[in-house]
Formats: sequence, structure tokens, C-alpha cells
Amino acid sequence: MADVLAFADEYGQPNLDTSIDNVSTHYIVAGVIVEHGKADAQRAALEAVRAKHFQTGAMKSANIAR
Repeated sequence: MADVLAFADEYGQPNLDTSIDNVSTHYIVAGVIVEHGKADAQRAALEAVRAKHFQTGAMKSANIAR
């Protein structure tokens, strides 16, 4: 088995009771698995995307529409 790194992120509230105010009907979980030996190249590629489209700070989906 290959040596891998896993990255995960989530969005929304994991509460299933959508009758509560401000509880979303969607909860999104995303993951990326990268071979450990390729992680530096992946980080460099992602940093180039971040620098081009988001300038500084984190890549936030709320900023994409603008």
C-alpha cells in the first residue's frame, strides 16, 4: 500500500434537525488523498492557484462569485 496523505474539509452544520433556525439542509464533506511523494508538487500547484485567484489568505468559496 502506498504512503498517502489525506486532507478533509466540511461545510454546513451536521445537525439533522432542519426545523431549527439557521440549520442548513445540506452538509458537505470533501476529501483529497495524495501520494506522499507527490505532496510537495501538489502543494506548489495549489499555491499557484491560490496566489492567482485569491491573492492572500485562504481559498473561500464565498469569494468565488465576486
